[in-house]
Amino acid sequence: MAAMENGPDGILEGNVLVAQSGGPTVVINSSLAGVIQESLNHSCIGEVYGALHGLRGIVGGQLVDLAEESQHVIRGLRHTPGTALGSCRFRFQPSDVESAFHVFEAHNIRYLFFIGGNGSQIAVQALVAHAAATGYRMRAIGVPKTIDNDLAITDHSPGYGSVVKYVATTAREIAIDDQSMGDYNLVSIVEVMGRDTGWIAAGSVLARHMGTPFDAPQLIYIPERPFNDGEFLTSVQRVLESNRYCLVVVSEGLRNASGDYVRTSGIKDPLGRTELGGAAEHLQFLVEQHLKIKARTTKLGIAQRAAAHCASLRDNEEAFQCGIKAVRAAVAGATGKMVTIVRENDSPYTVSYALADLAEVAGKVREFPAAWIDGSGTMISSNFFRYVSPLIQGEVEVPYKGGLAEYVHLQGVKQFEMAARLWLYPSIPPVGRAPGATGGGLEGRPGPFGGPAPSFASPNYRCYGTPWAGDWQRGAAAPFETSPRGAVPPSTGGPVLGVMTVASGTAIARTAIRIFANFPAHFPLTETAGGANLPHGRIFHGAGSFPVPAARLLFSHR
Repeated sequence: MAAMENGPDGILEGNVLVAQSGGPTVVINSSLAGVIQESLNHSCIGEVYGALHGLRGIVGGQLVDLAEESQHVIRGLRHTPGTALGSCRFRFQPSDVESAFHVFEAHNIRYLFFIGGNGSQIAVQALVAHAAATGYRMRAIGVPKTIDNDLAITDHSPGYGSVVKYVATTAREIAIDDQSMGDYNLVSIVEVMGRDTGWIAAGSVLARHMGTPFDAPQLIYIPERPFNDGEFLTSVQRVLESNRYCLVVVSEGLRNASGDYVRTSGIKDPLGRTELGGAAEHLQFLVEQHLKIKARTTKLGIAQRAAAHCASLRDNEEAFQCGIKAVRAAVAGATGKMVTIVRENDSPYTVSYALADLAEVAGKVREFPAAWIDGSGTMISSNFFRYVSPLIQGEVEVPYKGGLAEYVHLQGVKQFEMAARLWLYPSIPPVGRAPGATGGGLEGRPGPFGGPAPSFASPNYRCYGTPWAGDWQRGAAAPFETSPRGAVPPSTGGPVLGVMTVASGTAIARTAIRIFANFPAHFPLTETAGGANLPHGRIFHGAGSFPVPAARLLFSHR
């Protein structure tokens, strides 16, 4: 997978777009750093853009210029948790594919890198198919990411090694605490993530090989084995016959023999899936109700995927390499693939990187192997330990300041969000729809970061046809002045952007102009005679127009 610039369809010149989606991991930004760093090494690549909040940013054209980020920030991504570009839970619709390609064409996107799990790879597959069907020259590569370790083909997924390092460390610490407090009558239940698979819960078995007193956790329950209340209670009693405490680790997706979750919140997520949580409480109830002894629960929740202070150095480095390999593969001509990790040896541990067809990965779920579950269904075999142990090796050096870990933020994202607040959320009280306002208002449309948009169809706001096109009418509390009436044309069905007008001499005017003037290239402002028939937008300052030819506006449209 050496860097080449002469694929089967010739050298492809254009810009890069990279996005992150799904639940974060502590190393997902390391993959992003790999994509950015490697993209800057190839002469066929011009600009390097990031899509804000995953698929929403791709569809809505919400992009930031990553090439403008400092090397300090890019290096800092290697130890920063969360998704630096933002993420989302978004059900990709067929109509969104066409919208995405409007954005690709507007920004000459020829290379797409999507860092995500199963759902993300499905979206990439749809985009690749559309590009092939329409003859649009573009190469798209998936970069694996998931703490669940359930992606097919790849030996393991970036993010998994770090989450099990944290889970096993926490299990060991709880076990030491329980050993000091228990008197053959204490049960601790730790709930970890894992909707459909038990890879994370299984990883807690590492604590048994790290010197935990009395080999805790003594019981591990995963979705791949049906859960039985009576068998669980019998197992707990057996452990307490010879141990001062019983430490149980359970996947949130625990199911009974009928295939139903033992406990859910009853709420649906944006993808229509039942939100999980409560498996530990179910087990706690069983212990306290039937065994009449104390049970307590610990739900690791978001902490397990955000614990950068306990990240695996090996996991971090492999995530970084996956980003690099994705860029090299695309430049060399590959598309419709996902980078995979190939284990070559356990001891000494060595890997190589390859590519898998998205059709082999998208929508597939790799369950925890039955051969690695012991006969009782409550413990994991030593064969799994040999598989997972190499993935947690090494510690990431996280800088500290004032006694706390110090992380970085992409400056382009901060700038975008600041500008978006000025653009979408002016300090004007919404008081009802403006008489005679034309076109569609913002009501019911998604906001820029996935939330509902506010209703600004009021005497202080007027929207012309497209979701983000509009100008604010002057009001008593408004820091904005009205632009010339003809400046915002009725909707033409094209990529019309709104005109932002700011009051002369105010701090908000100066801030808005400074932000817009330095915003990365989306749609260049267009010089027009008299401000009429403005196709894309212009900042108006005070009573007259204030053209900023180098400035860029924020949003493109479907």
